[in-house]
Amino acid sequence: MNDYRPLPADWLGLRALDLRAQTAKGSAFRAFKKLRAQWQEGVDYCALDHQQHRAQIEALKNAGQSYASSINVVVVSAALGARILQVLKTGSGDDR
Repeated sequence: MNDYRPLPADWLGLRALDLRAQTAKGSAFRAFKKLRAQWQEGVDYCALDHQQHRAQIEALKNAGQSYASSINVVVVSAALGARILQVLKTGSGDDR
């Protein structure tokens, strides 16, 4: 996502998903990578670049949605977030 667009309020950072699932740092990111091809960037998730989206990334970090050490940040829709949580709980990345 190259253009600035406010993110929907119900979108989640991957740190928030790790916390909800009570999984180790990076678990939600690995689940996201397994599922990414099934979802559309700009619709279901946004990859925020540290040079283009500095303000959004800082806001996500301050809100606890992203890890402080993250450089580029992925945020996901509520639907994709629910799917990632399902994968984290069941270990299944099959089907949408």
